[in-house]
Amino acid sequence: MPRLFLGNLGHDCRQRDIERLFRGYGELRNVNIKGQYGFLELDDREDAADAIRDVNGKSFNGGSRIRVEYANAYTGNDQGGGDRDRQGRGDRDRDTRGRRVSDGKYRRTNYRLIVENISSRTSWQDL
Repeated sequence: MPRLFLGNLGHDCRQRDIERLFRGYGELRNVNIKGQYGFLELDDREDAADAIRDVNGKSFNGGSRIRVEYANAYTGNDQGGGDRDRQGRGDRDRDTRGRRVSDGKYRRTNYRLIVENISSRTSWQDL
């Protein structure tokens, strides 16, 4: 099942906008929007190739040109190697630089927490 990377989505992009854009390219399995980029899974390789060819560079969501390409985790075959990164480690929780990748449960918001009256020896990890 090919996974596509979607770039330049804009701040106000919603799942139904992506579903409308990719209507006609097979069944969409998973749409995961992470701010100005996201990921999309399609059923068929040919549908994914058609979607990349037709939608990549198209004006989307207010004039910006959407970027559509295979996600780094997709190897091009459907034999279970789709979750491996470039080094072949298969560590799905880390990106190519070794940083942890969010699974979409936590989103950055405009809220912040101010903590007062604690010891200066307390680290942010202790909070």
